[in-house]
Amino acid sequence: MLRPVDILVGSDPELFLQKGGRVIGSEKVIPEMGLGSVYAPSVVLDGVQLEFNPPAAKGTQSLGVNLSQAFRLLRGHLTHTPEVTCCFNGVVEVSRNELDSLSEKSRILGCQPSKNIYGPKPINVDAKTYRKRSAGGHLHLGLGGTKIFSPSNIEDERHRQVPLLDIFVGNTGVLLDRDPGAAERRENYGRAGEYRLPKHGLEYRTLSNFWLRNYSLMSLVFGMAQVAVATLEQTLGGEGIEDELVEVVNIDRVIEAINTNNWDLARLNFEAIRPFLAKHLPEKSGAFPLTLRTLDKFLMFAEGVKDRGLEWAFPLD
Repeated sequence: MLRPVDILVGSDPELFLQKGGRVIGSEKVIPEMGLGSVYAPSVVLDGVQLEFNPPAAKGTQSLGVNLSQAFRLLRGHLTHTPEVTCCFNGVVEVSRNELDSLSEKSRILGCQPSKNIYGPKPINVDAKTYRKRSAGGHLHLGLGGTKIFSPSNIEDERHRQVPLLDIFVGNTGVLLDRDPGAAERRENYGRAGEYRLPKHGLEYRTLSNFWLRNYSLMSLVFGMAQVAVATLEQTLGGEGIEDELVEVVNIDRVIEAINTNNWDLARLNFEAIRPFLAKHLPEKSGAFPLTLRTLDKFLMFAEGVKDRGLEWAFPLD
């Protein structure tokens, strides 16, 4: 049975601001130094969009509390500009006039390059002409001291963690992230296998910001990441759990489902790992978001999202 691993979790989700129904550059509302502590701001500029930087925490619930503080900072700041509202769309199109009015720093696409476990995946658009922008919901996993990664010695199996995150987190996210622009976003950002290797462990960069809509979604996403971490940690401990997964997963099909945001293919992939989950997840809820008893209910929920969107279950941003 899978056992939760004691790790720190963090994230830097993004969203947009809009005025009169049109997306505007966050630099027009958010100060250059961000919102919050001068030394550790919780809301910062990140291109056209803004980014939350909640402190990392031990567990999703504590991280959610930190993220709620960032939301409160932003809400308080926006009371001074009541005509400006938040836009939680994963992909938006910025008007040419708006983009031209922004500083060069805000017009660029992305920042440091990402790695991809399946090979280099360059950005294929020109920031000067491309007006689409996307909002990520990246997961940060503090793996220091685990069998996966320890900065104090030569152990570093982080590269093996990325495909497992695709299987458990990225593919599952496709079942819920039904943003019509998701497939286009992944032509440049958030492809399967996208990651970075910060000093704290691993940043998984495939997800959009869809899980910002409700804490239940955040809990699911980070809980499935815990499933991926536990699978590798126990495998490195000699339990061979990863081998069971390899026998039932078609990783090429997982990559295709994520990169095309194909719900039906993602469902097939989930059904393939369902016996693995049924065998290794505990019967009662705890650190993991799904249990043997709730797998059917989750798939029914995902079918409802496919037909009616996340707004059906979570009508409020």
